Amino acid sequence: MKNKLFVILLALCLTVSLAVPAFAAVGTPKVYDGVTDTLVLSGEFAADGYDGAVQAINGAQLTIRGDGSVHGQQNDNHSGYAMAVWAIGSGTKVVIEGGSYTNEPDIWSSDQSHVDLIYASNGASIEITGGTFQCVTPKWTLNCKDNSGSVITVKGGRFYQFDPSNAQVAPTGTTEIVVAEGYKVVQDGDWYEVVGNDDVIVEVVPPEAPKPEIPADAEIPADAVDAMKEAGSTVKVPVESNTEIMDEINTAVESAKDAAKEKLLAGGVTVDPGDTVKVFGRAFIDVQPQKYIEKGSNVEVAFDITPKLELIAAKVVDEAMLDDTNSVSMGVQPIAENTQTEVTLTLPAAFQNQLVYIAHKGQVSTANADANGTITFTTNGFSPFIFSLTAPTSTSSDTTDWWNPEPETEDKTVETEKPNPGMGGMGMPIWSVVMAGCSLAAVAVACGKKNK
Repeated sequence: MKNKLFVILLALCLTVSLAVPAFAAVGTPKVYDGVTDTLVLSGEFAADGYDGAVQAINGAQLTIRGDGSVHGQQNDNHSGYAMAVWAIGSGTKVVIEGGSYTNEPDIWSSDQSHVDLIYASNGASIEITGGTFQCVTPKWTLNCKDNSGSVITVKGGRFYQFDPSNAQVAPTGTTEIVVAEGYKVVQDGDWYEVVGNDDVIVEVVPPEAPKPEIPADAEIPADAVDAMKEAGSTVKVPVESNTEIMDEINTAVESAKDAAKEKLLAGGVTVDPGDTVKVFGRAFIDVQPQKYIEKGSNVEVAFDITPKLELIAAKVVDEAMLDDTNSVSMGVQPIAENTQTEVTLTLPAAFQNQLVYIAHKGQVSTANADANGTITFTTNGFSPFIFSLTAPTSTSSDTTDWWNPEPETEDKTVETEKPNPGMGGMGMPIWSVVMAGCSLAAVAVACGKKNK
């Protein structure tokens, strides 16, 4: 009897020892709380997966890349939680670009049929563009808390016994796991890989902050430079709400698909079979300040304002990864040249609470500036625009000298119109200004090349 008891105890000990994970050294979870950061994986990292071996919370923006591994190890409370990555809360986003992800429950867990590997909850989002994912319960490789507004978007990666395009973890009628448009799943035995479609993908990218500069030959005195920079940076056009402009942009981006691969090859970028090729459409407003002139009580400022679209061919999966080694510009073109739309900008301090005269393409309109100098007006096209505190005496479209100077004597002769070299714009630096409320990018452009 004693011998039998010894054999039973020995068998149990052997069972426990065999269940010890390969990642025996379990470290402290990495927590990213409300920060923007990048985790570069190198080597093996294993941690308690109860709250995720890697956790992002409270609006954190986390990018995970590298060729290391993350292992979520279930702790000894038998909870059934062994997550490698957990994103929590509205505004929190995790982007997984690479690495290997695994997990393991403890042997005493009451439910080993449901152990999540990559998890999002409470409105968080996760985007996967690469990496290898092998969950101890494959059905739950990717999962979101039900009805929480969370989503996992897949644009790449390899998954063991899990098809992201056919995930069966969300309640009926809801979608939590999304294979992004332009991507597909290819099965190779037990593995499912997400790759780009054979066709070139088109995408309109989000805005960037403007970087205004004053052209060296502009007619702007030194003490007005900062004011003109500030005014230029406030130009806004609500493009997203203008169907005509959006149709023009989408048509231009779509029409560039056929030439994208050839442009990349001509630019020295190698495109191999299976590579993902995209055409990015970057819309921005090209603003060139032309003049700032004070004539007695009158102030006159002039800008060339032109919406433009840059097309970029790239061999990438994410717009944030663009650089000289994987992308080339396909050119810049004006848009909305004759489209009626609304423009808002904040003029220098002299225009605050004033009636502003606006001259454009031979037409004159007015707008009332608020206490900040902000005006909103409707235009039937773009470039150039003249803003003044007095009504113009001419609406000629070939000069910016449209207003009478303030008379110093009653018999002062008004100067005749003369060409203004500042209007030509030849060789002038260009800056870009963001479009308000728009899902499009503002990108600095100089000499026809994109600013990277």
